[in-house]
Amino acid sequence: MKLSDMTRYLSCFMGLAGLLGAPSQPAAAQSLPVVSPLYGAPPAPAALTVSLLAKARPTVSFLERASVLARGKAEARRLRRFARAEAGEQARVGAKLDAAAAPTRVSLDPLDSAAVVGASVDEGAETILSVLPRALRTSGAQAVAADRAITAEGEAALARLATLEGPAFDRLYVETQLEGLRRLAKIYRDYAQDGDDPALLAVTVPELRQLKARIAALRG
Repeated sequence: MKLSDMTRYLSCFMGLAGLLGAPSQPAAAQSLPVVSPLYGAPPAPAALTVSLLAKARPTVSFLERASVLARGKAEARRLRRFARAEAGEQARVGAKLDAAAAPTRVSLDPLDSAAVVGASVDEGAETILSVLPRALRTSGAQAVAADRAITAEGEAALARLATLEGPAFDRLYVETQLEGLRRLAKIYRDYAQDGDDPALLAVTVPELRQLKARIAALRG
């Protein structure tokens, strides 16, 4: 064998050994972790981002829509005043969440993507994933279920509010707003503790500080 051929073969061998022995890319540096329903949930920060967006969005939407209703229907002047401020605040928060979530990529699971961007989910895919054992369900499947549950609860409360007048309306408005604000506080607190998306943390952390004051103001 010629020396040049030996050198070429040796170079190839060393290159292959380097590839096989090279450390894998750290998980934190992977912009798009691969997730399949067969392999469980994505890393915790990604799962928490999906959960935040899927639970916060319908809660924020309900708080805004109920407050828009209360601006004209609430009997107590203080509640009308609160509702005007709350409707504007939640509209701003919803826009901030949408803007912060736009560039977020969580996984290749279509349900994760749907939960993040707020898109509709293919019913067939959702049905297939929903019957998987809990240990194999992705964060996207769990988030879509949470989103649907919170949305349905909000729609039922809005329908009830629409039929009420006077003190009965005021009581239900205060009750459902407090429930929604407390849920939102827990969602934001969880993300503030363990979330890793700077854009979403820039929304949730300041909002968390304000929620305590708004809950106190609503309780009167």
